[in-house]
Amino acid sequence: MFGIFWPDILSASIRSLGEFLGGNALLVGVILLLAYRREPAKEKGLLIASMAGLALGVAAAIRFQLAPGAGLAMLFFIQKKKNKEILSAYCAFILPIIFLGILDWVTLGNAFQSIFKNYYYNKTLGIADQYGKKWPGFYIEKYIEFWGALCVPAFFLILKAKQEKVIPLLIAGFILFYHSLISHKEMSFVYASVILIVFVAACGCFEVIQKVPEQKAKILGGITVGMLFTFISTYIPFLNDNSIGLRFQKMASKQPDACGIALLTGTAGYSSFEMGGYSTLSKKIPLYLYSSINEATENSQYYNYIITTEQGSVPIFSKEWQQIKCKSNKICLYHHVNQTCAGHPDFEQFSNKLKALEK
Repeated sequence: MFGIFWPDILSASIRSLGEFLGGNALLVGVILLLAYRREPAKEKGLLIASMAGLALGVAAAIRFQLAPGAGLAMLFFIQKKKNKEILSAYCAFILPIIFLGILDWVTLGNAFQSIFKNYYYNKTLGIADQYGKKWPGFYIEKYIEFWGALCVPAFFLILKAKQEKVIPLLIAGFILFYHSLISHKEMSFVYASVILIVFVAACGCFEVIQKVPEQKAKILGGITVGMLFTFISTYIPFLNDNSIGLRFQKMASKQPDACGIALLTGTAGYSSFEMGGYSTLSKKIPLYLYSSINEATENSQYYNYIITTEQGSVPIFSKEWQQIKCKSNKICLYHHVNQTCAGHPDFEQFSNKLKALEK
């Protein structure tokens, strides 16, 4: 029930990004690690240890930022002092990482080139910091803000979990700690930490229900209502605000006269990724990306719908273009009623512009 109704898992279920796939794999690995530590049989212990190591390795391979957390989890295998099982877990852990190295070598020319490139672009060149910097307590602040009153029962249930659940809490805290040291922060980056905390809270809920089974319907019902209320009150507005550009783009592509859609972003195209791409279009029409008003004006004959990120910065469109809809005066959709697209449609402009902005 926690997995189905918890706000973060609910909102992440539609996103197939590395943070969520890697986070889910890490959770599976930690759960198997706990099962291994309680398994007395040698044959079952060997199998579970191998599966746990493989899941943790998959998490590290999918999102290398989770590798320190997965590495910490691997240390807890040593406590059982079963050399054969430890060796099996570590060999299974390394397999997905070796696969990542081979994949990078085949596709990018060098082993683990994706990791080196990510570090070079984001740390050396500081690309990530251009998308914003946050203070070290950002994640704790945001989750208190998002969860609200849900923090109280979550904290209570965490305290009720058995002592063995300290392991996922330590791993979650470690992931949260080193991600807080990175200046650029996004909520999804610590998803793996959040679901580990949720898992411990769910285990605590199980312990509470075991002690008062006659109250289980009220407890589960109350928690479910609380989780759904939190999702509706805080997460849905957040998701709506972050998807408005996508919805404007889909709205424009559904219009009968749409022959081209332009996206006008900031000078570095920071918001272009929030405004979608060809996958959101309802029909085959060209999509254009411009980073200045002059560039959009010079090429205005190629499109008759435009989405802008700053209403106040585009006075030209308030005269020649009809405003269809705006969201908080930050993202607006305009339509040129008397214009049809001229010239040959350029379906490569969008990707070429993204490549140029990356440079």
